[in-house]
Amino acid sequence: MPTLRDLDLDALPVVACVQQPAFADWLRLFGVQHVIAPSLRNPQSFLDPEGHDAFQAVAARQPHGHGRRLYVSRMGQARAGATSRIFMNEVACAAALARLGFDAIEPEGMDPAAQVAAFAAADIVVGPAGGGMFNAVFCRPGTQVLGIESERYWLYDHAGLFSSCGLRYGLFAGQVDLTDPRTIHRRWTVNVPALLGRVSRMIAAC
Repeated sequence: MPTLRDLDLDALPVVACVQQPAFADWLRLFGVQHVIAPSLRNPQSFLDPEGHDAFQAVAARQPHGHGRRLYVSRMGQARAGATSRIFMNEVACAAALARLGFDAIEPEGMDPAAQVAAFAAADIVVGPAGGGMFNAVFCRPGTQVLGIESERYWLYDHAGLFSSCGLRYGLFAGQVDLTDPRTIHRRWTVNVPALLGRVSRMIAAC
C-alpha cells in the first residue's frame, strides 16, 4: 500500500484470496477493499521502512493507552486442536506471568482493531512464537518483546521482524519433547523460573 500511494495508484481495484473471514477484516482496517498479494514484500519477515510505517499508521488510528504487559497465549489453539506444537506447561507459565501483572490475550479470538490496540498499548510483550506474536508490528518502537521459541527453525525470521520494528527484543529457548516423533512442531516446555527471571529484568528496565 505505501508503494501504491507513492505512485498515486492506491485507487486501483485489487483482488485478494480471503481464506478466512478475519482476512477481510484486516484488509478493511488498512483501508483496502481488494488487493493482489502474490507474496510477502520480504520473505525473511524483515519489514522495510514503508511497510513498518503502514503498520504504525494503523496503530495510531486505534485508541490505546500505555503501560500494559501482555502475555500472548496459545492455550485456545491447543484446546481447539488447531496446533500440534503444544506448549505443555503453558498454564503454569501464564499463571506465573499473571502474578507479575501480565494480561493473557488470545489474538485469534479478538477482532483486528482490538488486537492492534492491545499491542500498541503494551510496554512489554511476552509470548510463544506463532502468528499472535506477529502483532508486534503494531507495538511502539522501543517496546520490550520476548519471544519464547520452541525450536530453532524460525529464529532468523522472528529476530528480523522484531528488529525491523525497532523493538527491544530477546528470544528465550524452550525445550522440545524428544519423545515426540515429529521432526518439527513438536510438544515442548519452558523453564518457568528462568523465564520469570528474564522477564523480571525486563520489568526493572522499563
